[in-house]
Amino acid sequence: MDRVQLIFKSICFLIGCTLLASCSLNYEDNRKESLHSSPELSFQTVIFNRYENNKITVSVSADKIEQYTSNVSYAKQASFDFWNEKNERQVTGSCKLMSIQTYKNIFALYDDIQITDIKNESEINASALKWDSGKKFLVSDKSKMVRLSKKKMEIEGTCFSAAEETNSFEFASGVSGIIHLEEGN
Repeated sequence: MDRVQLIFKSICFLIGCTLLASCSLNYEDNRKESLHSSPELSFQTVIFNRYENNKITVSVSADKIEQYTSNVSYAKQASFDFWNEKNERQVTGSCKLMSIQTYKNIFALYDDIQITDIKNESEINASALKWDSGKKFLVSDKSKMVRLSKKKMEIEGTCFSAAEETNSFEFASGVSGIIHLEEGN
């Protein structure tokens, strides 16, 4: 009898191990994937404006915008404008795809990005950038080329970053460019 119970327990243990090994216990990841697979809201040919203290701060227009329950929105063929506290348009731009993390104030831009900083008379062209509007910081993908044109200089390189607060920018690698100098007397 003891031997039969031992064999029965061994068989039950082996079946239990087989069942556990064949099932996924990661239900959370599957749920998140299904949330992102269909949008909560979807809009075609749309313009969204964001207001703070009764003043426009951001405007995004796109061929299509999808909003998901995770507070992330995606815009296809997007153009955008940012205004300062004086209600002056400060930055304008466009890209093929934009990811917006609403409550984190993070904008990820992809493909054919063109950004014009009106105040600083500069233009940025890139294929992947991330803007943190809370920290006022712009960074590129490490391996993607970014081109900056500002007044009389044109610079391109990788590992680009720019800080609005200090009005500074940096390329960490692969830098080349042209600076136009005027002949003086």
